Amino acid sequence: MTVAAVKQRLHDIIEHADSKKLKAIYTLLENDSEEDNYALNASIQRGIEDLEKGLTRPHEEVMAGIRKHYKL
Repeated sequence: MTVAAVKQRLHDIIEHADSKKLKAIYTLLENDSEEDNYALNASIQRGIEDLEKGLTRPHEEVMAGIRKHYKL
């Protein structure tokens, strides 16, 4: 899809959006900053590095610990 087509599609979505969807779109766009993107990318990179170093635990193990701790 070309940039022009994306812009037109976004315009169409915004033009016909109800107030709830319009507020969600606005919030998403307002919160999308260079700082946020940098922080997200840095966080993802740290996670990849932890994975490569073997510093992670499987989901099942983490959930078992939570269930045990909270007696679930």
